Amino acid sequence: MEPPLRDRLRLFVADYAAVVAVLLVFCLVAGGWGVYAAQPGTETETVVTDQWGEQGGFNHTATVTQATPVFEQGATLERQLYYTAVSPVLEGSYSYQHSDDVARTVTMTIQVVIQSVREEGRLWRRTESVETVEATLGPDENAVGSWETNVSADQLRIADIQERLGASLGTPEILVIAEVTSRAEQGQPTRHTRSLRVEPNGETFTVESPDSYSETFETTDERTVETDIAIPFALGGGTAIVVGVAGLGLLGVIQYRGGIAVPEAERERLQYADTRAEFDEWITTGKTPTATDDVPEIEVEAPDGLVDVAIDTNQRVIEDSRTGVLSVRTPTAIYRYVPPASTVSDDRLQYRSVGESTNGHTPTEGVMTTAGADGDSESTATDDNSQADSADQSQDDS
Repeated sequence: MEPPLRDRLRLFVADYAAVVAVLLVFCLVAGGWGVYAAQPGTETETVVTDQWGEQGGFNHTATVTQATPVFEQGATLERQLYYTAVSPVLEGSYSYQHSDDVARTVTMTIQVVIQSVREEGRLWRRTESVETVEATLGPDENAVGSWETNVSADQLRIADIQERLGASLGTPEILVIAEVTSRAEQGQPTRHTRSLRVEPNGETFTVESPDSYSETFETTDERTVETDIAIPFALGGGTAIVVGVAGLGLLGVIQYRGGIAVPEAERERLQYADTRAEFDEWITTGKTPTATDDVPEIEVEAPDGLVDVAIDTNQRVIEDSRTGVLSVRTPTAIYRYVPPASTVSDDRLQYRSVGESTNGHTPTEGVMTTAGADGDSESTATDDNSQADSADQSQDDS
């Protein structure tokens, strides 16, 4: 049977009194800090004083310069794929606007880049600036930068560059790059870049437009504000103080009245009860076997050693219900562990002492006293059946 929780706590406090005292002091200090932190006061917080945004995006079209059965000359196309012979010039614009409360000075630069790239990176690049726009914009006003590039002519430039380099490495492409900076007299500057990609394929070219640009900005400020009492901190801190003070006071009273040390016998009893409960699944209550000349008795020093023997030999540990002695019988020996006297009940101690006074035999085994050849009495251990047989033989002799 496992020892009661009260006994476990008593043993724990006895072994770790210093640790418990330190924990209670920590609880007391933490509670004091909690109560202090819960008091009304002031704190600095960050607040948003202004919020505004920017937006920007590309558009592109191509004009049909050569009539075909499917496209009229002069028609404006807006699509992802264009025919180079039908509409060789791609044109468009990049527009920008903001929603700030104040006017912002905007500078927009648009470049057309032809280059060749592959997985490792860019092989070569040729850049041409096509337009620069500077404007002062109020909220929701637009700045627009226009651009155009002749894709057919760009393909000829790419071929000329590759011929001069002596290699046609990488994938040629055309980029339209818009770079926008924005400033205000009282506000944060911003900068963003967007690229529109054109991939020439000889007879056609495709356009990959980037996602529209959209960004939100915040202006913040730090302010000092009044705070209310923090009820959870106050309650938690107060509780911790009560626990700390009460615990330290209780330890002090116990120490003053004689300490909290656990007697060695009581400690031994509790430790054995823990060990007994740990190995309970291997133990069966019954009557311990008796040693013979062929099967000697071996005493082990600890119950876990006896359980190891039971596991190794696939046997059960037998706990004598009368004495509390633990035994394991194997074909070659009987292994016993005799628990300390402090760990067993008074009845078991009395029974054990009777067994020791009868040359190690328990009362249920019986002790027969007979006269020896020299006239002295002799004690012979018998079991209950042999005693009955002796009684019957005595009646017959009578």
